[in-house]
Amino acid sequence: MLWFTIHRDKHNIDRCTDGVKIGDGHYFKSKNRFQTFYRDLDQNEIDCIFYSNGFREEKKYPIPHNIVKKYKKIGENPITSEILNAEIVRGRVKGDEVLENKQDVGVRKLKHEEVQNSQVNDPNPDSLREELFIKALKALPRGKGYDKEYENLIYAILLKLFIPPLERPKIEYYTDEGESRIDILMRNKAGEGFFNSVTQQNRIYAPYIIIECKNYFNNVDNPALAQIMERFGDDRGVLGFLVYRKSIKKDELFKQYVTRKNKKKSILSL
Repeated sequence: MLWFTIHRDKHNIDRCTDGVKIGDGHYFKSKNRFQTFYRDLDQNEIDCIFYSNGFREEKKYPIPHNIVKKYKKIGENPITSEILNAEIVRGRVKGDEVLENKQDVGVRKLKHEEVQNSQVNDPNPDSLREELFIKALKALPRGKGYDKEYENLIYAILLKLFIPPLERPKIEYYTDEGESRIDILMRNKAGEGFFNSVTQQNRIYAPYIIIECKNYFNNVDNPALAQIMERFGDDRGVLGFLVYRKSIKKDELFKQYVTRKNKKKSILSL
């Protein structure tokens, strides 16, 4: 699938004023019968859409003031019609149940008293996205046959959770001349919050955050911890996340975690 959208175009930026703002975007031709809705999506938002629906970026085209990417289908779509459909969207995004017969051309703005008596409609509620991610994770089968789907879905979730303050996310990042692979890597340039405090207050060296995804059917065990430990290094740092599906022996995992932490390396279990 080819994605092609305008991005950071000065002409559009100049037109995005408060007077034509609606919802989370803008409309431009206020006197027209039909409107064009505009919102400038960044690359991470677009990737979140595609990766959470079973696609992965295959190629990026460098075109000024545009985002142009080709995505390829990878495995099954974790967000099925049972998880997301028109009925679910309508339950969270009410919209206009009854449209009035419009006589005049243009956009009618509500008066102050009308706004006070109306329900503000969020066109893109975070609560709906969170619900979709949770349901998709629960429905996604465990095991090696679904590694790519799990990795894609976790990547999309982390884009939403961590970008910003983290930046420059990469999936399947190869190191050591291609001999090793980090599932997900994100650059840590946070100026505040958790990722800033771990470096400034806790003195944990973390220019990058390393994330390993384990879609194991059985329990995640110490070899998984050993693997993420091998991903640490002087150029990447010593802070990472181990994201997994199941672990009955959490006590043993955390004993291993404490041992590793004494060696100035930290793993957070999710």
